[in-house]
Amino acid sequence: MDPSSTSPDQLQIEKRALRKDMAERRQRLAAAEVKRLSVLASARLAEVPPFAGAAAGATIAGFVAIDAKGEADPAAALAAARLRGAVVVYPRIAATDGKAPRLRFHRADSAGDLVPGPYGVRQPAPSCPELPLERIDVMLMPGLAFDLTGRRLGLGGGYYDEATAWLRRSAGGARAVLIGFGFDVQIVPRCPAGGGDAVVDWVVTDQRATRCGGAP
Repeated sequence: MDPSSTSPDQLQIEKRALRKDMAERRQRLAAAEVKRLSVLASARLAEVPPFAGAAAGATIAGFVAIDAKGEADPAAALAAARLRGAVVVYPRIAATDGKAPRLRFHRADSAGDLVPGPYGVRQPAPSCPELPLERIDVMLMPGLAFDLTGRRLGLGGGYYDEATAWLRRSAGGARAVLIGFGFDVQIVPRCPAGGGDAVVDWVVTDQRATRCGGAP
């Protein structure tokens, strides 16, 4: 089906159905399997050129996996990037007046810098230094589902869609590299997405690292 021919109501129906299916798939993974697959996915991520090339001075936006939801955990790859001199930042949900996105990114160098946040997500403490969006060179994006054209299905809050659109505008059109990170069981033939949904440049899982159309 051509995404442009899907009505807004039908798109939301498709998204809800896929979210339910993918959430159940992840929940069926045992904790030991989540850990094993996360190690494999991190190893593949470490070999993706934009991530591997993010050395001293580059800024990588990571995320903290939600264990209760069985999310793929990029911690090993992020720790290695930090050791080679990259600056690693994590998202923090903030109140906004519409003049800035709800996701802000703060430097956090250890687990002690992370505190409980909304939706069961650990996020940087308010005291952690914030870096502007335009400083981000590579952004890892969690999701419930991905397809190999770069479409992504998130949890429905629109936080990453908003932040990536803002990033592109604030950077004057410069393309920070967006990398979808998850498990191979989250890959689908076609991910339902609308015009406001972010499209990633790479999809990385425990079994593959795929450069999507238009990736820099």
